[in-house]
Amino acid sequence: MQKIFLLILFFTFSFNTLSQNSNERKLFSLDGNDIGGYIGFNGRLTTVNSLSAGLIDLRIAVVVNKNWAFGFNTSGLLNDRHLNTLVKDDVYHLMGSYQGLFIERIFEINNDFRYSFSIMIGQGNAKYEYCRSVIADKKWYEEIIDQTDFYIIQPTFDIYYNLFDNFWFGLNAGFNLTTSIRMMETDEALLNKANGGLSLKYGLF
Repeated sequence: MQKIFLLILFFTFSFNTLSQNSNERKLFSLDGNDIGGYIGFNGRLTTVNSLSAGLIDLRIAVVVNKNWAFGFNTSGLLNDRHLNTLVKDDVYHLMGSYQGLFIERIFEINNDFRYSFSIMIGQGNAKYEYCRSVIADKKWYEEIIDQTDFYIIQPTFDIYYNLFDNFWFGLNAGFNLTTSIRMMETDEALLNKANGGLSLKYGLF
């Protein structure tokens, strides 16, 4: 987490420094290609076990000629519902996260509106972990009830608007396609769900 935070600070400082010296939406030119980039945050609504849950994403990308982006994505599942079906003595909750690389095709409607299609391929982890109030009474190797790794493909559609300067606000919709989630008494297609929400990007592209 500390490395990600430092990386965000580095990109933000770079965008600010370079944008002060240019009115164009790019960081620099390389062999005749305009090179830009962005940092993006997505908040998305989905369902887990037929109940609402959230996904939060961080995306960092390099943009080439304002129409192709290549980057890194990390996502976390926001799901704090207390469960007690696997164990009867205490409560636990489902946790999940995944990381991967993505490619994005960006289309310019005009100077202020863009839309894009992207596909992310990555790997993640899902687990049932005792709640924090319970972990204090457990040894470290007893904190997790069950866990598994999985691979994921995530196609996403975004449309966004330039609010001001280098800030873009948008809407997104996507779908998660994962390999089987093999945990106790768990639907193997647990995370294979549609999702949608809001996005905020900061960058030059």
